[in-house]
Amino acid sequence: METKTGKSETVSSQLLDYIGKEGMRPGDTLPSEDSLAKMFEVSRVSIREAMRGLKFLGMLEARPRRGTVIANVNFEMLSRYIGFQLACQPMAPHELLQARCAIEVGCLATFQGRIAEEACQRLVATAKRALCDSCSKEASAQGLMADLEFHSLLLKEIGNPALMAFSSLLERFFLQLKATRSLESRKRAIKEHCKIAKLLRDGKGLEASKIMRLHLANHMKTYSLKDSI
Repeated sequence: METKTGKSETVSSQLLDYIGKEGMRPGDTLPSEDSLAKMFEVSRVSIREAMRGLKFLGMLEARPRRGTVIANVNFEMLSRYIGFQLACQPMAPHELLQARCAIEVGCLATFQGRIAEEACQRLVATAKRALCDSCSKEASAQGLMADLEFHSLLLKEIGNPALMAFSSLLERFFLQLKATRSLESRKRAIKEHCKIAKLLRDGKGLEASKIMRLHLANHMKTYSLKDSI
């Protein structure tokens, strides 16, 4: 027998399938609860529960005198949701790194524009904050946070808000890294960061993506992660 939670998830999936097949867009109004209940052959209570869950996730919203409409994507909420899910999942560093590779290398390879000189300077300045002459654990941790700041800022400067939803993935990755990085490793990472920023300034996204892939491969070596990318 299907549980109440299972029923709600099934109806939620049906609703999302319906929205996709109908080509609905943000601001479009869904049919009434009665109409949806008849369409999916379920009770109004099941429809209401499914809608409540989708509203909580920011996919739907109630509008006065209009009913339930498709919501605009709330990337801040999406980022928080992804971050929460990642925090609860036992993901290995190499799994997170593979996800990073798909996102960061992919977005640079398809980036068609140029970042402004000011954005390039911000990225370079952020990258250089990772450098410290000490090799202590404290200095290494400080460098990791600067590394995280660079990658988060990079996604922001590219200007695609959807990518910012994955900033939580970056944070989870860096917080899992406990190993102390050598001064040589940090200097190499800074050099790669600066080169990526300057290539994006010059409109060379594909070349920047190649440096990013090399950069992430070096992460694999630095932290002795098993899988290759």
